[in-house]
Amino acid sequence: MPNTPSPLSGFAFVGEPLERADALREDADALARLWPGARILVLDHDGSAFTGDDDQPLALTGAD
Repeated sequence: MPNTPSPLSGFAFVGEPLERADALREDADALARLWPGARILVLDHDGSAFTGDDDQPLALTGAD
């Protein structure tokens, strides 16, 4: 099989997903401080988002 470049190979972050939380993962104080403002998407066991009466994903934060 020929090794052809991906059509997106000229773009950044196509090899692996960008992990923005890496710097915070081991910092419990920072996580606790930031949690109330975190935006949360609640999923059921099938991966579907919980929705409100308008069928839009619930707009929740860590403070909720």
